[in-house]
Amino acid sequence: LIYGPTGAGKSSIVEQLCAYVGRPFIRINCTGDMDSSMIFGQLIVRDGATMWVDGTVTEAVKYGAVFAWDEWDVTPPEIAMGLQWLLEKDGKLFLKEMPGTSSEKFIVPHKHFRIVGIGNTQGQGDDSGMHSGTNVQNSATVDRFETVIKVGYMPESKEVEMIAGKYPERKEEETKKLVQFANLIRQGYTTGQLGLTMSPRSSLSICKKVAFGYSLVEAVDLVYTNKLVETHQKVAKELFRKVFGTSK
Repeated sequence: LIYGPTGAGKSSIVEQLCAYVGRPFIRINCTGDMDSSMIFGQLIVRDGATMWVDGTVTEAVKYGAVFAWDEWDVTPPEIAMGLQWLLEKDGKLFLKEMPGTSSEKFIVPHKHFRIVGIGNTQGQGDDSGMHSGTNVQNSATVDRFETVIKVGYMPESKEVEMIAGKYPERKEEETKKLVQFANLIRQGYTTGQLGLTMSPRSSLSICKKVAFGYSLVEAVDLVYTNKLVETHQKVAKELFRKVFGTSK
Protein backbone atom coordinates (compact mmCIF):
# COMPACT_ATOMS: atom_id res chain seq x y z
CA LEU A 1 0.00 0.00 0.00
CA ILE A 2 1.37 3.39 -1.05
CA TYR A 3 -0.33 6.55 0.19
CA GLY A 4 0.45 10.24 0.36
CA PRO A 5 -0.48 13.70 -0.94
CA THR A 6 -1.68 14.43 -4.45
CA GLY A 7 0.95 14.68 -7.15
CA ALA A 8 3.68 13.05 -5.06
CA GLY A 9 4.36 10.44 -7.74
CA LYS A 10 2.70 7.44 -6.08
CA SER A 11 1.41 5.88 -9.30
CA SER A 12 4.54 6.87 -11.22
CA ILE A 13 6.74 5.05 -8.71
CA VAL A 14 5.00 1.76 -9.46
CA GLU A 15 4.79 2.35 -13.22
CA GLN A 16 8.45 3.34 -13.54
CA LEU A 17 9.62 0.45 -11.38
CA CYS A 18 7.67 -1.97 -13.60
CA ALA A 19 9.24 -0.40 -16.69
CA TYR A 20 12.71 -0.66 -15.13
CA VAL A 21 12.39 -4.38 -14.38
CA GLY A 22 10.30 -5.22 -17.46
CA ARG A 23 7.08 -6.22 -15.71
CA PRO A 24 3.57 -5.82 -17.20
CA PHE A 25 1.61 -3.03 -15.52
CA ILE A 26 -2.18 -2.69 -15.28
CA ARG A 27 -3.74 0.35 -13.65
CA ILE A 28 -7.35 1.16 -12.83
CA ASN A 29 -8.68 4.33 -11.25
CA CYS A 30 -11.45 3.50 -8.81
CA THR A 31 -14.62 5.52 -8.20
CA GLY A 32 -17.29 5.48 -5.53
CA ASP A 33 -19.94 4.26 -7.98
CA MET A 34 -17.81 1.54 -9.54
CA ASP A 35 -19.13 -1.96 -10.03
CA SER A 36 -17.20 -5.09 -9.06
CA SER A 37 -17.30 -6.19 -12.72
CA MET A 38 -14.64 -3.55 -13.48
CA ILE A 39 -12.04 -5.51 -11.57
CA PHE A 40 -13.37 -9.08 -11.52
CA GLY A 41 -15.17 -9.44 -14.85
CA GLN A 42 -18.68 -9.83 -16.23
CA LEU A 43 -20.95 -11.69 -18.57
CA ILE A 44 -21.60 -9.95 -21.87
CA VAL A 45 -23.60 -10.73 -24.98
CA ARG A 46 -21.60 -10.90 -28.20
CA ASP A 47 -22.86 -12.18 -31.57
CA GLY A 48 -26.00 -13.49 -29.90
CA ALA A 49 -24.09 -15.56 -27.35
CA THR A 50 -23.28 -14.99 -23.68
CA MET A 51 -19.61 -14.94 -22.77
CA TRP A 52 -17.42 -14.07 -19.79
CA VAL A 53 -14.93 -11.18 -20.04
CA ASP A 54 -12.19 -10.86 -17.43
CA GLY A 55 -11.81 -7.68 -15.40
CA THR A 56 -8.52 -5.89 -14.81
CA VAL A 57 -7.46 -7.68 -11.63
CA THR A 58 -8.39 -11.05 -13.15
CA GLU A 59 -6.15 -10.34 -16.15
CA ALA A 60 -3.30 -9.32 -13.84
CA VAL A 61 -3.74 -12.47 -11.73
CA LYS A 62 -3.67 -14.75 -14.76
CA TYR A 63 -0.76 -13.17 -16.62
CA GLY A 64 1.50 -12.08 -13.77
CA ALA A 65 1.07 -8.33 -14.08
CA VAL A 66 1.46 -5.72 -11.36
CA PHE A 67 -2.05 -4.46 -10.61
CA ALA A 68 -2.07 -0.78 -9.59
CA TRP A 69 -5.25 -0.35 -7.56
CA ASP A 70 -5.29 3.45 -7.91
CA GLU A 71 -7.49 5.57 -5.64
CA TRP A 72 -8.06 2.37 -3.71
CA ASP A 73 -9.53 4.25 -0.75
CA VAL A 74 -12.42 5.46 -2.94
CA THR A 75 -13.43 1.86 -3.67
CA PRO A 76 -16.70 0.86 -1.93
CA PRO A 77 -15.56 -1.26 1.06
CA GLU A 78 -17.77 -4.20 0.07
CA ILE A 79 -16.00 -4.42 -3.30
CA ALA A 80 -12.57 -4.08 -1.72
CA MET A 81 -13.43 -6.97 0.58
CA GLY A 82 -13.77 -9.16 -2.50
CA LEU A 83 -9.96 -8.96 -2.78
CA GLN A 84 -9.24 -10.05 0.78
CA TRP A 85 -8.35 -13.63 -0.02
CA LEU A 86 -6.16 -12.47 -2.90
CA LEU A 87 -4.26 -10.19 -0.50
CA GLU A 88 -3.32 -13.12 1.74
CA LYS A 89 -0.17 -15.19 1.39
CA ASP A 90 -0.88 -17.97 -1.13
CA GLY A 91 -4.28 -16.37 -1.69
CA LYS A 92 -6.51 -17.03 -4.68
CA LEU A 93 -9.12 -15.16 -6.69
CA PHE A 94 -12.70 -16.41 -6.65
CA LEU A 95 -14.96 -15.24 -9.49
CA LYS A 96 -18.37 -15.81 -7.97
CA GLU A 97 -20.24 -14.28 -10.93
CA MET A 98 -18.52 -16.43 -13.56
CA PRO A 99 -20.48 -19.45 -14.82
CA GLY A 100 -18.99 -22.85 -14.20
CA THR A 101 -18.08 -25.19 -11.39
CA SER A 102 -16.55 -24.05 -8.12
CA SER A 103 -13.11 -25.28 -9.19
CA GLU A 104 -13.37 -23.28 -12.44
CA LYS A 105 -14.13 -20.11 -10.51
CA PHE A 106 -10.90 -20.34 -8.48
CA ILE A 107 -7.92 -18.65 -10.10
CA VAL A 108 -4.43 -19.37 -8.75
CA PRO A 109 -2.32 -16.22 -9.25
CA HIS A 110 0.69 -16.26 -11.54
CA LYS A 111 3.88 -16.30 -9.46
CA HIS A 112 4.79 -12.78 -10.64
CA PHE A 113 1.41 -11.23 -9.83
CA ARG A 114 1.53 -8.30 -7.42
CA ILE A 115 -1.12 -5.89 -6.20
CA VAL A 116 -0.40 -2.34 -5.03
CA GLY A 117 -3.03 -0.12 -3.41
CA ILE A 118 -2.45 3.57 -4.17
CA GLY A 119 -4.32 6.46 -2.57
CA ASN A 120 -4.31 9.64 -0.53
CA THR A 121 -5.16 7.87 2.73
CA GLN A 122 -4.24 4.62 4.44
CA GLY A 123 -7.85 3.44 4.32
CA GLN A 124 -8.99 4.86 7.65
CA GLY A 125 -10.86 7.82 6.23
CA ASP A 126 -9.97 11.47 5.74
CA ASP A 127 -10.14 13.76 8.78
CA SER A 128 -8.75 16.77 6.89
CA GLY A 129 -11.73 17.21 4.59
CA MET A 130 -9.37 17.57 1.62
CA HIS A 131 -9.93 14.15 0.05
CA SER A 132 -13.65 14.06 -0.58
CA GLY A 133 -15.03 10.68 -1.61
CA THR A 134 -12.51 8.50 0.22
CA ASN A 135 -14.03 5.69 2.26
CA VAL A 136 -13.15 4.08 5.56
CA GLN A 137 -12.06 0.62 4.47
CA ASN A 138 -12.70 -2.57 6.39
CA SER A 139 -9.89 -3.05 8.90
CA ALA A 140 -9.48 -6.66 7.75
CA THR A 141 -8.66 -5.39 4.24
CA VAL A 142 -6.15 -2.83 5.53
CA ASP A 143 -4.54 -5.47 7.77
CA ARG A 144 -3.77 -7.68 4.77
CA PHE A 145 -1.27 -5.25 3.24
CA GLU A 146 2.14 -6.62 4.22
CA THR A 147 3.98 -3.42 3.31
CA VAL A 148 2.74 0.16 3.74
CA ILE A 149 4.73 3.09 2.38
CA LYS A 150 3.96 6.75 3.05
CA VAL A 151 5.19 8.92 0.17
CA GLY A 152 5.84 12.64 0.59
CA TYR A 153 7.01 15.28 -1.82
CA MET A 154 10.57 15.01 -3.09
CA PRO A 155 13.40 17.12 -1.60
CA GLU A 156 13.79 20.61 -3.08
CA SER A 157 17.01 19.69 -4.88
CA LYS A 158 15.35 16.73 -6.60
CA GLU A 159 12.32 18.76 -7.61
CA VAL A 160 14.61 21.42 -9.11
CA GLU A 161 16.46 18.66 -10.96
CA MET A 162 13.18 17.22 -12.27
CA ILE A 163 11.96 20.59 -13.57
CA ALA A 164 15.35 21.31 -15.13
CA GLY A 165 15.14 18.00 -16.95
CA LYS A 166 11.76 18.95 -18.43
CA TYR A 167 12.54 22.62 -19.05
CA PRO A 168 16.33 22.99 -19.46
CA GLU A 169 15.90 26.48 -20.90
CA ARG A 170 14.75 27.85 -17.54
CA LYS A 171 17.27 29.70 -15.35
CA GLU A 172 18.24 27.55 -12.39
CA GLU A 173 17.72 30.41 -9.93
CA GLU A 174 14.15 30.93 -11.14
CA THR A 175 13.43 27.22 -10.85
CA LYS A 176 14.80 27.17 -7.30
CA LYS A 177 12.50 30.08 -6.39
CA LEU A 178 9.50 28.31 -7.89
CA VAL A 179 10.21 25.18 -5.84
CA GLN A 180 10.73 27.34 -2.73
CA PHE A 181 7.34 28.96 -3.39
CA ALA A 182 5.71 25.55 -3.87
CA ASN A 183 7.10 24.33 -0.56
CA LEU A 184 5.76 27.42 1.24
CA ILE A 185 2.36 26.67 -0.27
CA ARG A 186 2.61 23.08 0.97
CA GLN A 187 3.47 24.28 4.46
CA GLY A 188 0.51 26.65 4.36
CA TYR A 189 -1.73 23.80 3.29
CA THR A 190 -0.46 21.59 6.11
CA THR A 191 -1.13 24.30 8.73
CA GLY A 192 -4.58 25.10 7.37
CA GLN A 193 -3.74 28.53 5.92
CA LEU A 194 -4.50 27.31 2.42
CA GLY A 195 -7.18 24.95 1.16
CA LEU A 196 -5.16 23.44 -1.65
CA THR A 197 -1.59 22.24 -1.94
CA MET A 198 0.78 22.72 -4.88
CA SER A 199 2.17 19.46 -6.16
CA PRO A 200 5.18 18.96 -8.48
CA ARG A 201 2.54 18.38 -11.16
CA SER A 202 1.41 21.99 -10.66
CA SER A 203 5.00 23.25 -10.76
CA LEU A 204 5.48 21.58 -14.14
CA SER A 205 2.20 23.05 -15.40
CA ILE A 206 3.37 26.53 -14.38
CA CYS A 207 6.63 26.05 -16.30
CA LYS A 208 4.68 24.82 -19.32
CA LYS A 209 2.56 27.97 -19.39
CA VAL A 210 5.62 30.18 -19.01
CA ALA A 211 7.12 28.35 -21.98
CA PHE A 212 3.95 29.21 -23.92
CA GLY A 213 4.55 32.90 -23.26
CA TYR A 214 2.64 33.66 -20.06
CA SER A 215 4.36 35.65 -17.33
CA LEU A 216 5.19 33.74 -14.16
CA VAL A 217 2.46 35.41 -12.12
CA GLU A 218 -0.10 34.72 -14.86
CA ALA A 219 0.98 31.09 -14.97
CA VAL A 220 0.72 30.73 -11.17
CA ASP A 221 -2.74 32.29 -11.22
CA LEU A 222 -3.97 30.02 -14.02
CA VAL A 223 -2.55 26.83 -12.53
CA TYR A 224 -3.00 27.41 -8.80
CA THR A 225 -4.22 30.71 -7.32
CA ASN A 226 -7.52 30.87 -9.21
CA LYS A 227 -8.54 27.56 -7.61
CA LEU A 228 -8.50 29.12 -4.14
CA VAL A 229 -11.19 31.02 -2.24
CA GLU A 230 -10.56 34.76 -2.04
CA THR A 231 -9.04 34.82 1.46
CA HIS A 232 -6.62 32.04 0.54
CA GLN A 233 -5.71 33.81 -2.70
CA LYS A 234 -4.39 36.70 -0.63
CA VAL A 235 -2.18 34.31 1.37
CA ALA A 236 -0.82 32.72 -1.81
CA LYS A 237 -0.08 36.11 -3.39
CA GLU A 238 1.75 37.22 -0.26
CA LEU A 239 3.89 34.07 -0.37
CA PHE A 240 4.60 34.77 -4.02
CA ARG A 241 5.80 38.29 -3.16
CA LYS A 242 7.90 36.87 -0.34
CA VAL A 243 9.80 34.62 -2.72
CA PHE A 244 9.90 36.62 -5.93
CA GLY A 245 9.78 40.13 -4.46
CA THR A 246 7.00 41.18 -6.82
CA SER A 247 3.40 40.36 -7.73
CA LYS A 248 3.98 40.93 -11.47
